[in-house]
Parts: sequence; C-alpha cells; structure tokens
Amino acid sequence: MIPSAAVDHYLARELDDHRWIKTLTREEVDDLMAQLRPRPRISPRLRLHQRACFVLGVAHPKMCLYLDMGSGKSVLALELLRYWFDVGKIRRALIFATSDKAYPTWERQFSEFDIDLPHASLDGSSADKWCALRELGDG
Repeated sequence: MIPSAAVDHYLARELDDHRWIKTLTREEVDDLMAQLRPRPRISPRLRLHQRACFVLGVAHPKMCLYLDMGSGKSVLALELLRYWFDVGKIRRALIFATSDKAYPTWERQFSEFDIDLPHASLDGSSADKWCALRELGDG
C-alpha cells in the first residue's frame, strides 16, 4: 500500500500550466516555431492547434497530447518524429497500430503530408515483416 503522505505529496506537487499557448495567434505560434533550431520542416497544411501542439511537443518531448478524434494527431506525431529525426534525437521509432483498419491511415499520412522518413509497414506474413525490416536497414 502507498503511504498516505506519499499520495498527499504527489497531489500537492506544482504542475506546469500550458494553457497560455491556446491564447496565441497563428503568427505568434509560427514565431515560436521559427526560433527552433534547426527550423522544422512542417507541412504548411498544419492547423493552428497542431502547430501549438508541435511547439509543446518539441519543448516537452514526454508530454502527452490529448486531442479529439479527427484533429490530426497522426500527422502531428509524424511531424514530431521527423523533427526529432532531423535533430538527431532519434534514429528509429515504432508506431504500433492496434487494428488492420488503423495502419493504412498512417501509411496515407506519410504520402499526403510528404513525411520523408524511412518507414515500413509490417503487415502480411512473418517472413514479409522480417524482409521489410531488413530492407529498411538500421535507420
């Protein structure tokens, strides 16, 4: 059992508040993005809330971004992965889609938003999956 003092300490901790980013205009968010080095290569089609989440995701890589269905979470995740790939923070990543209906959406996002990251869709037989991973290389 967790001691009640530990629970009280956890609940009393100071939390970050990032609601300020919701008050920014597109120009202000774009100014924040322009300050990033290297400058991100994001799709011009990203909407304001996606750009704001991108800024938060770069500033706080472990932040959970809870967005509604249809709000562009997939492309936001791909844009963040591309940025971290470009700055050398990651060499590879795994996107785990839990259904056979979800992974084609991810595949479409790569081409629709011109996300030029090396990737492989691991569908089909086990032999096909291992072959796709070998062809992808070490990243």
